[in-house]
Amino acid sequence: MGRRSRIWLTIALALSLNAGQLTVIAPPANAATAIDPPWSSTGSLATAREEHTATALGDGTVLVAGGQQQIQNPPGTVTRTVLSSAEIYDPAAGTFAATGALMDPRRQHTATLLPNGKVLIVGGVTPSVTPGNGDVSITTAELYDPVTRTFMATGTPTLSNSARTAT
Repeated sequence: MGRRSRIWLTIALALSLNAGQLTVIAPPANAATAIDPPWSSTGSLATAREEHTATALGDGTVLVAGGQQQIQNPPGTVTRTVLSSAEIYDPAAGTFAATGALMDPRRQHTATLLPNGKVLIVGGVTPSVTPGNGDVSITTAELYDPVTRTFMATGTPTLSNSARTAT
C-alpha cells in the first residue's frame, strides 16, 4: 500500500490510512482520533455532524461535506440542523479547515471522487419547509472543485436518492 491513502467510508464514519497512521472521524462528536498505535487525538471538526460524507481527495486530504448536527436541549428535546458546511481534513497536519459551502444543505447524500479530481455530490434529504412534513428528497447535484475550494451546480438527476452509496 505504501504511502498512498486509502479511505473507507460510511455515511457516519470515515477512516483514513496514510503512511501507516489510521484516522477515525466519527460523529456526532466533533473529535477525530489518529491511530498510530496507540490511539491519539487529532484535530476537531469545526462543526459536529452525522450522516455526512467523507471523500479522500487526490492530494491526501479528506472532504467532509454536509450532514446533520444534533444539539441536546433540556429537558430531553433535540434540535436537528441539516448542514451546508464543508471542511477539509489534512491528515499530515491533523487539522480541519472550512472550505466552500454546499449550495443546498443535505444529509444522506453521496459523494464520489471523479477522475478529474472533483467530487460529485448527489441527492440526500433536507427538512420540508412545511413544519411536520418530515424530510424531502433533494433532486440536485453539485461539484466540489478542490482547486477553487468551491461547490457549483451541475446536472439534475432523473431520480432523487438518499442513503445510497456511489463509487
